[in-house]
Amino acid sequence: MSKNRITEIGEIDSISGNSISVKLFDNIKSNMPIIDGVVYRVGQIGSFVRIPLGYANLYGIVTQIGSAAIPESLREAVAKDYDILKNTRWINIVLAGEQVGKKFERGVTQYPTTGDKVHLVTINDLDVIYGG
Repeated sequence: MSKNRITEIGEIDSISGNSISVKLFDNIKSNMPIIDGVVYRVGQIGSFVRIPLGYANLYGIVTQIGSAAIPESLREAVAKDYDILKNTRWINIVLAGEQVGKKFERGVTQYPTTGDKVHLVTINDLDVIYGG
């Protein structure tokens, strides 16, 4: 399995300005996966996530997790039929910056769209963000 697939945690469901709702995949086996011997936390408040867009990577920060992170458009559906969505997990993120070449720059020049995949951030990504 490619490293890109290992780090995939969810898919963008909705975008409102700089705020993005992400539905986490049901097949994530653990909230603490081990990748190359390092334990990572999925969806921890304040943690970074990565959204690949072609040759660029956007980086966002997790601001909300749980039932309150469900997009407004789905809240009515959940209220009507809780059993349909009770096992879904959601996070909200805000975009912080993007990778340009091999360095991180605050702010974004492009935005993701619904259906784009979201990945957890690895040590290599943190080196890009913090200039390691």
